[in-house]
Amino acid sequence: TQQSGVQQNARLRDIVITGVNIKWYDAPVNGNLLAGTTILQNGTYYATQTATICESERIPVKINIQNTPAPTGNSLQDFCTTQKPTIASLVVSGTFIVWYDSATNGTLVPATTALGNGVTYYASQTVNGCESVNRLPVSVSIVSPSILVKDVSNFICNDKNDGSELVDLTSYQSQITSNATVNYTYFSSKSGAENQTTDEQITTITNYNLPLGTNVIYARIDSNDKCYQVAKLNLTLVGEPIIPIADT
Repeated sequence: TQQSGVQQNARLRDIVITGVNIKWYDAPVNGNLLAGTTILQNGTYYATQTATICESERIPVKINIQNTPAPTGNSLQDFCTTQKPTIASLVVSGTFIVWYDSATNGTLVPATTALGNGVTYYASQTVNGCESVNRLPVSVSIVSPSILVKDVSNFICNDKNDGSELVDLTSYQSQITSNATVNYTYFSSKSGAENQTTDEQITTITNYNLPLGTNVIYARIDSNDKCYQVAKLNLTLVGEPIIPIADT
């Protein structure tokens, strides 16, 4: 048994077989002699070889023409500018997915290609070495953040002059944005906030141990429109003044 994809337009001469002076027939006996240019169909073909002037008995070769379906997924996918979406951001179900810039023929689009607003991309999948003829069209919509956020700066007194102070980071949320439907997470670096790096996420947000000096904390604000933004918390902890005066 040999397998081929419908898009390959395989012919008799493409069948892998060992022998000399191969001939093909459409029946185990008698039948018709077939040309090597005959396009393969689902079914069985019969091959012989001829050595000198003697032709062998016929051997059957069963052909299975596979029609690989297109992958599946949402035909409209939304993203935000802050996500910096690429072809790799598109979500479809299938195996060995590749993307094109048109429904037929066209050019392969690399996974690192930035998505364009209003652009349609076309996905195919490959199963058992056969790529789907039909492609899944996916139209892309990219929006900008709809919620206004701003950076916040504040000075905090070190009450006991012990070099650190416990701070509730959530108390600054209303200053970052007045929208109450967003979700906050806090990170020690901007890249950590953008990429949601677990090792850089601050988990003690209601009792954060703030050291002396200027500290920059990055708040990631995720909204329902799939957008996220990053705001800076510039928190400066200063020691209380010590007055050098005699007790008496």
